[in-house]
Amino acid sequence: MNFISATVSAVNDRTTVRLPGDGTVMIPVKPTTLSVGDRATLGISPEHLRLDSSNPSVNGEVLVVERLGGETYLYVKIAGGETIIVQTDGDHPAQLHDYVPIHINGELCHLFDQSGETIPKARRHHLTLIPMNSISTNSPIKLNKASLSRLASHVHVPKYDRHQVTNGIVHIGVGGFHRAHQALYLDNYFHEHPGSDWGICGVGLLEFDKRMRDALSSQDCLYTLVERSPEGDRARVIGAITKYLFAPDNRQAVIDTLADPKCRIVTLTITEGGYYYIEGSGEFDVNHPTIQYDLQHPHEPIGVYGFLTAALDRRRQQGIAPFTVLSCDNLQGNGNIARKMLTAFAQMQNPELGRWVAEHVAFPNCMVDRITPATTPADIKMVAEQFNIDDAFPVVAEAFLQWVVEDNFCAGRPNWEAVGVQMTSDVHPYEMMKIRLLNASHMLIGYLGSLAGYTYVHEAMADPLIRQAVDCLMAEVTPTLEPVPGIDLEDYKKTLIERFANPKIRDQLPRLCLNSSAKIPKFVLGSLRDALRQEGAIDYMSLTIAAWFRYLNGLDDQGNPIVIDDPIADTLSQLARSTGSDPKQLLNLTEIFGDLPQSSPFVESVTTHLRSLYELGTQETLTKLLSRE
Repeated sequence: MNFISATVSAVNDRTTVRLPGDGTVMIPVKPTTLSVGDRATLGISPEHLRLDSSNPSVNGEVLVVERLGGETYLYVKIAGGETIIVQTDGDHPAQLHDYVPIHINGELCHLFDQSGETIPKARRHHLTLIPMNSISTNSPIKLNKASLSRLASHVHVPKYDRHQVTNGIVHIGVGGFHRAHQALYLDNYFHEHPGSDWGICGVGLLEFDKRMRDALSSQDCLYTLVERSPEGDRARVIGAITKYLFAPDNRQAVIDTLADPKCRIVTLTITEGGYYYIEGSGEFDVNHPTIQYDLQHPHEPIGVYGFLTAALDRRRQQGIAPFTVLSCDNLQGNGNIARKMLTAFAQMQNPELGRWVAEHVAFPNCMVDRITPATTPADIKMVAEQFNIDDAFPVVAEAFLQWVVEDNFCAGRPNWEAVGVQMTSDVHPYEMMKIRLLNASHMLIGYLGSLAGYTYVHEAMADPLIRQAVDCLMAEVTPTLEPVPGIDLEDYKKTLIERFANPKIRDQLPRLCLNSSAKIPKFVLGSLRDALRQEGAIDYMSLTIAAWFRYLNGLDDQGNPIVIDDPIADTLSQLARSTGSDPKQLLNLTEIFGDLPQSSPFVESVTTHLRSLYELGTQETLTKLLSRE
């Protein structure tokens, strides 16, 4: 067995240890046995190591190549001077003095404390690990409530009686993220609190939501969640959503459900653009066609504010207390924005209703975090082959999970603390950290990776130039952040890099670039303004804007087409193609950039990077920029 010195860097449902050379491994040991900063020893057999450049835990130099029968053993010197043995097949090309990347499977490791005692492994109750190559040979079982007892034992299913759950939460915008995040927390909650009155009624407002309606209605609102990591895949069936309403089928049913006294919280994942918030001015986009329609048709709404105000007005008139509106979208101050926009809409519809909403409805801020790519046909096939489940719309997600919520509710709430939600009086430092580090980095990865011709996030992160650029962007952003209670920012940033590089997630770059005109102001421009005020560095934040402008041209560096998916794609692409390497007209879109173009350093930096991207291409631009670090 190999023994490697390690330091505990995080303790949650798993223990994360940092290895020589700053690699990390997550190990399922009981979290009460260790504390951050503790020294430990990692033990792992040579046959459980593999050479893997896409997700290395440690790197080292090959000192000895020993061939025994059909196996080859590499003696590798890693950082700190330790030597470990890696078993490979006899055809492996590694040679003497090669520098090789080594992946360590945390599920197969043993951890020893400073006294040399083995630390017991924790049981994973909710998500069951199966080997990555475990393929079922049975015909997939159609997922519904009648088939739960027939699913494989390694698939966790709801153990509570779903008929005893009352829907106290209505969620608008049921997609992959909600099903991998908030619904998971509630599913965990119901296992500990059966008979709860905090079940979820899902609502879809858009024609786009038909697929979700059809999938959930055919499966008794059950679906499969698969957590994917290099160590393996874990699956469970989620039962927290017990009803689903498709608004175009019956708008009145949605209003009735929202107006019902049993509805005490309305949660939202309606995307950044769904709030009708004009970034440049901070005002409500009252002229948007959806807003105008709902103002003129208050009893037959099509948009989120129309439905919410119709229900709240009925509750007001009937003397029923209002529900809490909890935004779960990636907006800094998402509750504050939801409050301002909904109150403005209600005021326009009925001044008395507007005053009642302002006085009585609670709008907590919250920070949500879990990388959840869009479900693909390959995911559906994986669930069928690997878990023997015929699921029309499963969801896959990374292992990481976080939810920080402002404790400000007007009609009660679940005891979310019991299942790991962090309730706080101030979400702002957490959401600023997440939006400015994770989401901004996603934008830069999306544009640079697309221009360089990559398809997936982990492919882009395997490019050392892009990876270094992301590191530099986060270093630039860090001085604009406030202290975050309980968070080591350097560890957090290293964890982000590891999450982005996870090859099992197969997150596609177009998802990161989707609706950029709404995301850029929220994820990047706040940091830019703060950095300019601090007279700090803005090279990589400006590069993000320049890379977006170059991306909007619609062709990558090899001349292959890029599809621009944005509400104002036609305007943006036309400007990008007509102005080329001159960013001034795009920067003059005040609804996006506001007064930022008045900053000469910002305009000059964007201009320099954009010209380089056009003239030199992505790789050479990054090489040139990074050489200055």
